[in-house]
Amino acid sequence: MTMDEKGGSTPSRPSRLRLELFWLGPAVLGTVLLTALLLLLPSGANLATVMAVPIGVAALILAVLPLRLKQGSEQKNVTPAPRRTWIAWTAAVVVPALVVFGYVQFSPTSAAADGEPDPLEYLKAHTTIDIGINGKLPGWSKDEGGQSYSGFDIKLAFALAKEFDFTPNFVPIDPSERAQALPDRKTGRAGRVKLVISNYSITDARKKDVDFAGPYFLDHPGFLVSTAAKDELAAAEPAVCMTRGVTANNFQSQIQAIGLRVQNTDPNLDKCMEQLVNPSNPVTAVATDYTILQAYAASAPRSYPPGTYRVIENLSRDEISGIGLPNHSPELCKQISAFLDKFIRTSWESEFANELAPLGVSPNGRKPVHTDPAHCKEPTTS
Repeated sequence: MTMDEKGGSTPSRPSRLRLELFWLGPAVLGTVLLTALLLLLPSGANLATVMAVPIGVAALILAVLPLRLKQGSEQKNVTPAPRRTWIAWTAAVVVPALVVFGYVQFSPTSAAADGEPDPLEYLKAHTTIDIGINGKLPGWSKDEGGQSYSGFDIKLAFALAKEFDFTPNFVPIDPSERAQALPDRKTGRAGRVKLVISNYSITDARKKDVDFAGPYFLDHPGFLVSTAAKDELAAAEPAVCMTRGVTANNFQSQIQAIGLRVQNTDPNLDKCMEQLVNPSNPVTAVATDYTILQAYAASAPRSYPPGTYRVIENLSRDEISGIGLPNHSPELCKQISAFLDKFIRTSWESEFANELAPLGVSPNGRKPVHTDPAHCKEPTTS
């Protein structure tokens, strides 16, 4: 202690240092505790990074402010009173806990179920994101060579990439492998892709394993039928080929009711088409989404001459296509659905005109008004 001009006492430099260190201890503890708790949260890392600087500045202010306020006043003992010590160290623990509690309760990204990652981290800007596509469907997603793809789904993927500022990398996936290609936090499966944009019809059965944002396209099941080349064979043993993993497989009883039998299911549409044009094969029809068959047949008029093959839309069920997401991703679903609503309003018609209309596909009844928010709700468990 030193005496001032009026005879009062002021803290000496060693005493002042001890006082500053006393306040610095709880401040540092609170800073470290708050940062650690935030980092343990699914989406707390971003907040912890943003708050690092202001928390550090606040800690320094908290360390020196009490001393500066007391400087010049009389102090008989520079050692903090027990009550002040108790208050300081308790505040160092309680305040960070309250901050984290408020963040957990009111942060929109922390509301994601079951540890869902922050959508902006999952589709991180300035990175390359793997997207599953079909890659063999004219008008939808067709490999043009040199890792270049064309089609409506491809244009949709590029628009999504522009919205989230990432670079898409297209990964061809057979329809039967789409669900397994996505990550699954429950089982720890890493997945091959982060999203699937591949004429992926939304069904209740599929929603048990995959989340969907959408719809962005409306369709119906249909048949591509040989009308001339196999008349004799069709009369003797008519058969239909379907691609594994498509919803047309749900209509086998209806297919049999109209006099056709299911010959087999192949991993991709190309295999079914090869059987259809093979005169020695009993397959006389191919079943999948109506517009897929329209575009496929129109893209290869030499293989499917007009008048020789026709597309029949005679199964009544609606098919609604969405973007496939990892299961239990409601926040990601909401953000991608918001993008899809914007795409439907501003770009859907022009991309349809560029990619599908030239192949004879009509836009009538194909464009949804908007996405369905019900697809982003987590199922309730009893």
